[in-house]
Order: sequence, then structure tokens, then C-alpha cells
Amino acid sequence: MGQQRIQQIEAYAEKMLTGPFVVEAFRIAHELPHVRRVYANAMRLAQAEGYPHLDRVAAAALLHDVGLPVVEKRGEHPRVGAELAAQFLRENELFTPEEVAEICKAIVHHGRLDGDTPLIHILRDADVLDLLGTVGIMRAFTSKAHLPVYLPEHPRGETWGLTADDFTQRFQAGLGMGPTILDQINFQLTCYENLCTVTAREWGRPLRDTMRQFIDQFAEEVGRYPQ
Repeated sequence: MGQQRIQQIEAYAEKMLTGPFVVEAFRIAHELPHVRRVYANAMRLAQAEGYPHLDRVAAAALLHDVGLPVVEKRGEHPRVGAELAAQFLRENELFTPEEVAEICKAIVHHGRLDGDTPLIHILRDADVLDLLGTVGIMRAFTSKAHLPVYLPEHPRGETWGLTADDFTQRFQAGLGMGPTILDQINFQLTCYENLCTVTAREWGRPLRDTMRQFIDQFAEEVGRYPQ
């Protein structure tokens, strides 16, 4: 894996993610530290899972969110990001056309549940792992700072105990994530269910448990006070 090539890709990602955003709110919790954590997760996952093409993993991880600054709808950023990544990688002749196609396919699918290549699974799992644990809690509070932390009648959030499928049904019904930051954490908890690789499930389990313990402890503490 050529270090100079990786540095060139990282510089492009940094340029995109530190510049202006069409929707400034999309910057929150998706800045360079997030990308670098996903990169580190992806590289470790690839090695643990025996995936040999670490240069492709590095490129996909570093470029997976480059579409966020230029879209008006968040759901469009994987497709747009893949188009930008393809243009950048081709113009700089950093990978073969076949490798570019594989990298960009992973970027397109990183926020979805379809797609079954090893690179897609590694990138998706690396991204999901950053939603879990204390880092995940931090990202929930940062990204949903405009919401109340909790409602007195729901000290664990109204969505506590829901599954990933339950949240999918909520979204399809137009109910959204829920009214509080705790509901955001509850949603992120369920993302563990969508991890693909054995390694990510193993690493994610204690992180998921940390989030559950946080909510349990929070509910216990706020329950001591009159509402």
C-alpha cells in the first residue's frame, strides 16, 4: 500500500470536509475525526477478516463522506460521494478502473443494507462502529443538540427496547427517530444488529453494552428527582 497515495487521498478528503457545506448541519458529527476513526476501524477490520486489498479499504474509508458537503439531502451523499471519488481517483490515476469501481460501489452502499462484497461489509461495519460506545454517545449529543435530552415520562427515551426493524418501520411511517437525544442513542444501539462481519460484531458488543448501561444509569439518576 503506497503511503504517498493514501496521503493524497486523505488530503482530498480533508479539503472536501473542511470546506463549505451546502447544508451546514451535515458537517456535525461527520468531520475529519469521524473519517479518521472510520479509516482506523476499516483497516483493523480488513486485517482481522483477512481482506488483502488494504489500499482499497483505505480509499473507501477516507472518501466515504466526501459527498456530504455538496448535497441538499443527506440520503444522496453516498451516490454523489461515489461520483466525486471516482472522478478524483481516475483523474489522478490512483487505481485501475476495476479498483475504482469496487471502491465507489462500497461508498454507494455504505449507508444501506444491500450489497454483499467484502469491501462493502468492511466499510459499512467501520462506519457503524463509530455510532457505538462512548464515541457514539458523544456523536448523538453533538448531532442532536437541538433536541431535549429526555422527556420525564420516558427516562430511557420513548424508543427504548426497539429493534432495527422497528426503527425501519418508524421511518417508513414518517415517525422519525424520536423526540429526544436518548431516542437517537436508542437508534444507534440498534445499528449493532446490522453489522456484517464476525469481527465487527465481536468488537461492537461491549460498545453496545456501554450505551445500554449509560441509558440505564441515566434513567436511575433522573428518577431520583421530582419531575
